[in-house]
Amino acid sequence: MNRISPEEYAKAVVDCINLARQSTGGGRVAAQAILSAYNGDSFQLDVSGLCNLDNDNYETVLKVIRGRFEVGREPHEMVSDGGKIFRALWTQWERLELVERAKRECPDCNGRGAIFLNTNDDDDMTTKPCERCAGTGRICRCA
Repeated sequence: MNRISPEEYAKAVVDCINLARQSTGGGRVAAQAILSAYNGDSFQLDVSGLCNLDNDNYETVLKVIRGRFEVGREPHEMVSDGGKIFRALWTQWERLELVERAKRECPDCNGRGAIFLNTNDDDDMTTKPCERCAGTGRICRCA
């Protein structure tokens, strides 16, 4: 197998970023891959998730992984405004961060982050922040 070139790596990073910006199953996998290549202490790729990708996107993710190793540069260094782009991806996919993945949906608010004030009136949609999850919709599995 030939080593991946910096140009191929850069193109794969751009393609992976574009996919990761989508709120789809493939976008989630691309986000895990690109953010893991960016910061493996905070994000990790679920390898079984690769099965959610079509062949082209699967190859793109593999090129990102190979490029990170073979080119030896972090993915944000391969694109203009990489720091800004990766901060935005991190924010978009913060639920994939390792500390967040250990959490579960709050059973009190069903993950909404809010509790309906009047459960007897279907027309009253007034809510307050859920106290159990502090409005995040997620709680630690230990709780």
